[in-house]
Amino acid sequence: DINECAVFNGNCSQFCNNTAGSYSCSCYSGSYLNTDGKRCNYSDLCQVNKGGCSQICTSINGNYKTCSCMTGYQLASDNSSCTAIQEALNTVLVTLFGYTVDTFTENNRTSFINTVQQIFQTYCTGRACSRQAT
Repeated sequence: DINECAVFNGNCSQFCNNTAGSYSCSCYSGSYLNTDGKRCNYSDLCQVNKGGCSQICTSINGNYKTCSCMTGYQLASDNSSCTAIQEALNTVLVTLFGYTVDTFTENNRTSFINTVQQIFQTYCTGRACSRQAT
């Protein structure tokens, strides 16, 4: 039996699998074998189920993807799901101050930030608090 994979990787673009009396080519995860049985093509990771992204999937050269969110949402720590900014802000405010915001839009952003700063100052009076400016 000859090992066809020993010479030029059997002309396979990625993997050559030697078998008894023959060989076959295969591809990395995220790729698929071309109809010629030798070359591999990258799959568009965003084609199936938005690549696991909850809102927007952007494919980069077919073999890498990034998730992003629509306006009003932010990418969660899992880098796949999106959380409404208002929901995230409400969670922080309720946790820290027992305070909620009913609406949050770009139009009332400045007012919202001023309110949060006032609450923070009130909360931190006489306490050891620190914060980073936004």
